[in-house]
Amino acid sequence: MRVLLDSPSYLPATGGLEIHMKDLAGALIGAGAEVAIATHQQGNPDTSDPCAVHRWPMLWLPKGERIQQWILARKLSTLHRTFPFDILHAHSPCLTGLAALRVGRRLGIPVVYEMRSSWEDAAVTEGATKAGSLRFQFARVVPLP
Repeated sequence: MRVLLDSPSYLPATGGLEIHMKDLAGALIGAGAEVAIATHQQGNPDTSDPCAVHRWPMLWLPKGERIQQWILARKLSTLHRTFPFDILHAHSPCLTGLAALRVGRRLGIPVVYEMRSSWEDAAVTEGATKAGSLRFQFARVVPLP
């Protein structure tokens, strides 16, 4: 089974999400899966990564949410041609999840969306988005565990 972990951030940045991604990849590999990580953050290759890491920096535009989803979906679809994953595991924010759902539907593969925090609430507070935006609305309808 091939699993793609899609995350807005990954090592060498350090935080809970980045460490979780590396640990999750290692656990999946230990269970016999072939894993790759796609991240929207620049960084240098690290020989300690448990799997291949594909990096494509994203410019997050305050009002370009639909464009960003489209660009990310295109990049995920392109990656699927070289690494045909069976499961797409996307992490918050919701823009990552929406793009993953679009790709999963198109390819007919399951998508797991892991919401680790509500970045959308913080984005409204910081003025990066508005409470009525698509990004914010989606975060309101995603069921929390």
